[in-house]
Amino acid sequence: MNHDTHGDGAGQSHRYKKELQVNGDKGDLTAVFTGKHGWFWRNRNATDVSVALRCSGVYQGLKRMP
Repeated sequence: MNHDTHGDGAGQSHRYKKELQVNGDKGDLTAVFTGKHGWFWRNRNATDVSVALRCSGVYQGLKRMP
């Protein structure tokens, strides 16, 4: 699994973490500024992958992109 965790807004941008070919990971994200913060995951294998996301705090919503 490849993943990229990032944020942008009000002329600012920040990359929290970017990794390639990860077999497993976990962690916390605390936004460094007000804006849009998100995750991007890509599975380049034929094997199915599960992603579990738990959210708490103040946010407007979650979107699943096709």
